[in-house]
Amino acid sequence: MDGCHNDILAPIILAVMVTNGHPLTLDEIVDNVTEVINSQFDYADRVPEAVGDGKHCRKGSSRRRRK
Repeated sequence: MDGCHNDILAPIILAVMVTNGHPLTLDEIVDNVTEVINSQFDYADRVPEAVGDGKHCRKGSSRRRRK
């Protein structure tokens, strides 16, 4: 894994370990982290589309197009 994956996963793994309050096996850590990540995908499916004017979703800057 590169650095950015570790930056994302390290706090999740730490939170899982602290929440359980007892030493976990590697399998238990993986199961709990997978559960947390999957719950976020489930939550994202239930949340309505983002509210806003959409200017943050565009690919490329409008400044680049105005030459």
